[in-house]
Amino acid sequence: MNQNADPKYIYSKLPPGAISRSTVIVLATGIAGYSALELLYGSETFYKKAVMPMVHKFVDGEESHKWAVRAASWGLLPRFGWNRKEYPELKCELFGREFKNPIGLAAGFDKDGQAITQLAKNSGFGLIEIGSVTPIPQPGNNRPRVFRLLEDEGVINRYGFNSDGVGRVHQRVRSARDSWVPEEYAYFGVNLGKNKLTEDAKLDYEIGVNYFAPHCDYLVLNVSSPNTPGLRSMQKKGDLEKLLAYVRDALDMHKLEKRPQVFLKIAPDLIESEMKDIAQVVTNKKYGVDGIIVSNTTIARPDYLRSENKAETGGLSGAPIPIIGCGGVFSGEDAYEKIRAGASLVQLYSAFVYEGFPVIGKIKRELAELLKRDGYTHISEAGSSSMPDLRVISLEEVDKHNYEGIEKSCWIVISGKVYDVTKFLNEHPGGEEVISQLAGKDATVGFLDVGHSKDAIEMTKEYLIGQLPESEAATTTTTPKTTSTQKKSSSSFFKDFTDIMTSPTWTNFLIPVSMGIVVYVVYKFLFN
Repeated sequence: MNQNADPKYIYSKLPPGAISRSTVIVLATGIAGYSALELLYGSETFYKKAVMPMVHKFVDGEESHKWAVRAASWGLLPRFGWNRKEYPELKCELFGREFKNPIGLAAGFDKDGQAITQLAKNSGFGLIEIGSVTPIPQPGNNRPRVFRLLEDEGVINRYGFNSDGVGRVHQRVRSARDSWVPEEYAYFGVNLGKNKLTEDAKLDYEIGVNYFAPHCDYLVLNVSSPNTPGLRSMQKKGDLEKLLAYVRDALDMHKLEKRPQVFLKIAPDLIESEMKDIAQVVTNKKYGVDGIIVSNTTIARPDYLRSENKAETGGLSGAPIPIIGCGGVFSGEDAYEKIRAGASLVQLYSAFVYEGFPVIGKIKRELAELLKRDGYTHISEAGSSSMPDLRVISLEEVDKHNYEGIEKSCWIVISGKVYDVTKFLNEHPGGEEVISQLAGKDATVGFLDVGHSKDAIEMTKEYLIGQLPESEAATTTTTPKTTSTQKKSSSSFFKDFTDIMTSPTWTNFLIPVSMGIVVYVVYKFLFN
């Protein structure tokens, strides 16, 4: 045997530690390459099971927020995958403008407009909102002021309107907007707030209007933050009327060719009389309000919260006039629920904290799937304003029509809707028995599992007679929602690791590992 071909002889000639170094190089290259591919692709599993848990463990809430904004400003957003995919059925028109999808970024993430261009063009959002912006720069409340509720997937913040002020933010907005082609960018808004020490809030909002009205698609009058003393009192009818009249007059003075829409952001902790007063004011055309954002973070602390930080002071987040639903949107189901309740658009922010940027693509994909599931061909069909006034029917009443009574009527429930399919029994291709055995019951799972065609789904509308009350409709979903306790018990290290290893993008690891091996071999061949 040729001595030069003997592996032992070859290894004996290698310098000490050569094999260890080469192994480290290959693995490091592979891991770095794999991570880069997963980040660029926007892997939901990789972000949720690897990136975000590491961030939560080693970086506090406010610092991770700052780094997320920096990453967005540098363009470190998913460049492929679900985030960049758009769905024709999610396109919607509002204010004479076409939105590529109804999912938006709420104010609070990019407070000072540092990542406007990248967020508006490359994030996958249909609309983005920066702010809140105050006239004079202010530091906000003392740190710590951001608290994660990890067990409850919530966030408490008491930032207190920390802001760079209208001057610096205006420069960034103007610089970004000067190069925009509107069709390529998301609908853009600026959220306006008041300084902590300002006594007459109307003046602060007027300053914001004067600076930003010529450079944005919409303005938000934020009177809902719990972290600025006295701000929520602006939601009282008399004060609100004065504020809106003041803002309307300020906009009139600009004589803009394209006047921005004006939205009012209200709190969720309103009593019924306050909500009625606000509704009466914003629907009065003389005040020029184009929409309302419902709702901001709540000061309430539900008993079911379990996290250590639940008692911290701050804001808890997670029709005839357009409504933007905001708060607690983590999934397509959450967004769908708000749209079904009457929201024209939906905003999110807290979901970033737990799932990262890929949550945008996930919500759009799930929302499109839910529309298909319920037989809608377009998002506009799902809103409450597009639905006929349906009779509310309880499950108890549905159960009486179980095809066994005197009339032998057959009612079934599909996705919270009640259908009288008695006349269809004889026409059903699979025979009468297939449907009759579901009479008086929830047939959602059975109906969806069959995989009916669009024509079949469309046909069901002919038999629609009512809907379940909200309290009962929640129990008829196809996949039961897991409780926070269930989430916690299933998030063991082993399961998280298994999820990553078995994800569809795990094979991506082979690519950078192979590249690392090739790079190392070529390096050794050329330089040794």
